[in-house]
Amino acid sequence: MTDNKNGLFTLMTKSWNGPMGFWVKYAYVMTIVIFGVGVWVGIEFYHAQTVDDRVFWGVWLLVDIIAVGLLKIWLWMDMLGFVERE
Repeated sequence: MTDNKNGLFTLMTKSWNGPMGFWVKYAYVMTIVIFGVGVWVGIEFYHAQTVDDRVFWGVWLLVDIIAVGLLKIWLWMDMLGFVERE
């Protein structure tokens, strides 16, 4: 039970230090930045006065949510690749 060979933090460390380490770090930074933009877009959506503005900000919010989700999926797939390689 104490075998932590494939624990979350071990896989994250392998991912950060692996052959794609630069891109993994870049993806983490971009995920945080895009999430921050999503919070701002969500606030703009909430304060929009017209239907056109709500549609505009709502579409950008949807794009932001999809972008964050895709980056997180890519990061998890990169981490799980180390399990398959062992």
